[in-house]
Amino acid sequence: MFRTIIYFIQKSVDLLKENYRLLLPIIGAYSIILFAFQAFQAYITAQEEGAFKVGLGLLDLALIVAFVYYSSRVNITILLMINKIINKQEVSAIEEYNESKSIFRAYFGAVLTLVAYLLIPIIAFIIATVIPVNAEMKMFFMTVAVVIGIYIMLNYSMSTTISVLMHNEGRYFERSKKLFNSNKVLMILSLVFTSLLMAIPAFIPDLLLDGIMFFGFINSNLIVVGILNMVIMPISVIFTVYILWHMVENYNHLYDSQEKLNDNKE
Repeated sequence: MFRTIIYFIQKSVDLLKENYRLLLPIIGAYSIILFAFQAFQAYITAQEEGAFKVGLGLLDLALIVAFVYYSSRVNITILLMINKIINKQEVSAIEEYNESKSIFRAYFGAVLTLVAYLLIPIIAFIIATVIPVNAEMKMFFMTVAVVIGIYIMLNYSMSTTISVLMHNEGRYFERSKKLFNSNKVLMILSLVFTSLLMAIPAFIPDLLLDGIMFFGFINSNLIVVGILNMVIMPISVIFTVYILWHMVENYNHLYDSQEKLNDNKE
């Protein structure tokens, strides 16, 4: 399985190298949207309490809705483009972005459902840290919450990708669970890799760099994160698409084998 992971990591990097010019505009658009949103959040935080900050907060509600909608559509577009590149089909960023509109509801529904599932262990973990019990019991409840969170991610993390690439087939969470059940080790290793990969822009800049403030509210580390994401995010997405189709192939092979076995028994 380790060889399979290494193989798809190499393929992901190679595919990004070969198609970076094609993917750069949409990846750049995503990075700009994300940076603008994060910069505006930092600007609001830097303001003193008062009517102006309240007004910005109200404006922020509308911006959050716009950010969720357009960043989701860009995510869908990237998935569609990468999937077509992998399958050696003609790719057009404009066409994929237009198609993303019809897929948005399925994708956003899958994301919301996954977030709702994850809120259960997150809330349980927070409660475990404040309940008045001894340290051993706190550790027990916190461990249970973490295990539940890992279980949810292993079984259902592929549901959002499935909602885009297999959106016409429905039952995204059921399909994700079936794929995990037939590819347990591969899914565990894949989740470990993508988690470590996405941790680089999330934590490394703050750990290694002393941020410089621009305009009094924009931390330079935010810019570094944006630059890192322009490489790390597409590699993560490409890798996920490769792994998804590999797991689908394994599942279909297992299902076909079982069907043949049942036929022989009859």
